[in-house]
Amino acid sequence: MKMKRYFSFIIAFMLLATAFLSGCESSEESSAEPSKTQVSYKLSIKTNGGMAMEDIGVYVYKTDSPDDLVWGGYTDKNGAVDFFVYGEDSLFAVLKEVPAGYTADQRYSLTEGANEITLSAVLLDESALFGQKFKLGSVSLDFSFDTDGKQYKLSELLKEKQAVVLNFWYINCGPCRSEFPYIKQAYEKYSDKLELIAINPYDGTADSVAAYKNELGLDFPVVSAESRWQEAFGITAYPTTIVIDRFGTVAMVHHGSFADAESVEKIFDYFTAEDYVQTTVRNLSDIK
Repeated sequence: MKMKRYFSFIIAFMLLATAFLSGCESSEESSAEPSKTQVSYKLSIKTNGGMAMEDIGVYVYKTDSPDDLVWGGYTDKNGAVDFFVYGEDSLFAVLKEVPAGYTADQRYSLTEGANEITLSAVLLDESALFGQKFKLGSVSLDFSFDTDGKQYKLSELLKEKQAVVLNFWYINCGPCRSEFPYIKQAYEKYSDKLELIAINPYDGTADSVAAYKNELGLDFPVVSAESRWQEAFGITAYPTTIVIDRFGTVAMVHHGSFADAESVEKIFDYFTAEDYVQTTVRNLSDIK
């Protein structure tokens, strides 16, 4: 973040220096011309779910001189930038450092005043599991699991469900075992609105995971996965529960076990609500 702000300062300084030198070189000529009008612009960038996109690089050029950079900076926590230029030239913006999973156009025409860009998420190919690190706000990969004679694929699940919940656990994890009854209770109430997949990337085989599921009477998919799953999702503690929202993004990461079913239901209710607006949740207490 500090480095990005530093680059924004450098860009602004270069633009001011260029303008100053140009004014000095043609001071006699410009003194006879009327002063140019200061034109203000605002650009907001959000996802199709309504979430502000912070730290997107925005570079503004003149339409009739595409090599002429007139402004550059990064969106703030509200996904916005404000700037002004002198003159009434036609401008366009180029976006940089757009997160994986979002596709931006090559350029966006700007008009004076408020401008808005909406970026839609597209699930990443499952092969990206080898090279991506999925964190809060990341677009998820389109993973799939086969268990109990059925395939669970994220893109297909999101056509029918409002969210997909991943619970990372392992067999000899005491807190994992203690929270499963609460998760089961909540899932029974919300299974028509969301899917839950319990993933063991640590110490399970297909047979041992199946036996564990039967022992606890779990009625949602429980699978054994490769260790790369815990690396890709940054799992450093067990259990960890991750919510992928209806827009395909990692919307919540909860480390530690749940102490009651009400806490789980609170999360399920929030992400399956009809009026849900895409956001990222860092703590259970953030859900009102």
